[in-house]
Amino acid sequence: MLNRSNLQLILFLTTLFLNTETNAQSTQAMYYLNYPRSVYSLGMGEQSVALRTSDDALTYNPANLVFVERPMVSFFHQPFQMASSYFDLHIPLNSYSAKFKLKDVGAFGIEYINWDWGESVIRTFEHPEGEGKLVHSYERSFSIGYAREFCENFSAGIQMKYAKSSLGPGSAEKYFFSAGLNYSPQLLDYKLNLGFSLTNFGTTVIYVDEAQADPPPSKLNLGIGFLPIDNNFYSLQTQFAISKQFDAHPVESSFKGLFNDWKDFPNDATLHTGIAFNWKPLDLGNGFAFFQEFYIGNYSVGNKTGLNNFYTHGGKIGIEFDGLQFAAGYAGRWHNVHQANYTQWKFPWESVQFSLGINEEILFSAERQKADYGKPKNIIISFGMGRTFRIGKFKESSSGGYTTYIEGFIDGNNFSIEGAFYINEQNAIISNLFYNPTYYVVKFQGQEIVKTKIEIFSISSSYRYHPLELFLPIYIQGGLSIVRLNPTSSYFYPKYDYKTSLLFSIGANVGVYEGIILTPFVNYNLMLSKDGNTAPRLGGFNQFDLGVKAGYKL
Repeated sequence: MLNRSNLQLILFLTTLFLNTETNAQSTQAMYYLNYPRSVYSLGMGEQSVALRTSDDALTYNPANLVFVERPMVSFFHQPFQMASSYFDLHIPLNSYSAKFKLKDVGAFGIEYINWDWGESVIRTFEHPEGEGKLVHSYERSFSIGYAREFCENFSAGIQMKYAKSSLGPGSAEKYFFSAGLNYSPQLLDYKLNLGFSLTNFGTTVIYVDEAQADPPPSKLNLGIGFLPIDNNFYSLQTQFAISKQFDAHPVESSFKGLFNDWKDFPNDATLHTGIAFNWKPLDLGNGFAFFQEFYIGNYSVGNKTGLNNFYTHGGKIGIEFDGLQFAAGYAGRWHNVHQANYTQWKFPWESVQFSLGINEEILFSAERQKADYGKPKNIIISFGMGRTFRIGKFKESSSGGYTTYIEGFIDGNNFSIEGAFYINEQNAIISNLFYNPTYYVVKFQGQEIVKTKIEIFSISSSYRYHPLELFLPIYIQGGLSIVRLNPTSSYFYPKYDYKTSLLFSIGANVGVYEGIILTPFVNYNLMLSKDGNTAPRLGGFNQFDLGVKAGYKL
């Protein structure tokens, strides 16, 4: 006779992962349906209920489908590569989605999810070592959503989802229903946005028998978004949201839980906060446009069974040509505020997304209409090099006692590629790719015992301002960077890592000859990372970059 405990034994490693890394309090079946499946929502604190984007509308709020601007197809991949100190486990989750809008009808979205866990041995009490049979475990779902604008600032959406779960000897098939609203009141010139949704509502999920039923992955999502800045070149998007799952025991359907499962609130709630600096497509001429987006957020689970608090970040870069738009993005969790003894992964929490959009004029052979994109006054493309200097604990830190270890990063050269897109004479938005090869060194009682090369890559999005009209070359600049540290040694753990860095810069654009510009600069980078040997403490690591850029004004 099969028992649910056997299923838990078979999937012990993944269950451990779910309990310690994904959602410490979740006891819901098919919880993967609540995972973020866009870099936008993941970077914004794993929520998008109140954002003005169709990204992840089929996860958090089907009403947001109305924000799709053109027919779009998307592929999202989360590899879920686990910690190598105990085991190697690779259970990738893939999402394939499409969204489009029909005039006077509404917006539609479809999505297919495949989370393949591979094969495992069936174990029972009678045969604890297994019977020699392999079973293929997986989670899959297909959903379709519809949304419609009922007036200029109010929309509603619904969604139906079919999900099948096959986990070892147990399996289940369910239908779930989601519904959502999105409203932008006239207050503050429509810059405020309210979102509300009920997602994945259904009856209990049964793998083996009713006595061991699990609650469905239903949630209530409520959020407020605000656009303090929104113009033809860029926007600043913020969001504060709260979500609550319905997982009461004894198990009941989510329709009953909506009214009965409130005794643990707010300890079972999750807070999501995020801010995004989004460039709108910039008209580069000859049918080309360029855009990029950067996000940073926080995902904080209540203390029903233990705190779980992550910082998230992400970014997206895209190009458009003659009605075709392609974008690639990355997002992940980069710091764990709580859970000091959490298991660090062999690879970081790393998700990627690729999307392709096609203007309706191309699909339906209609007359082309020129896109009304912001056109930069001028563009400066430059290449730079210089020297990186680290100070404080970034350069050298120690652990005392009877013996002393000193570790740190040495100084090194840096190289960069930069695009400066000037809105006017004094304001510009900046995209920068930065490379700094360096060495990580460990000394024991003054003797060098470890020295390995670390390649540091970063991509940043910044805002530049020239404050002096009487001397325009001087500028000040601030922004956000996503940093990747890539050890060249195969013995390092984790294999590579991501950080978030705050960037501040000062420099001067000096014209030397017919469009050629030299720019001496000083950058200050404050890299945010765990400080010490435990995760909760977040520290700042200081770095200065001095150098010069040679550029050409287009």
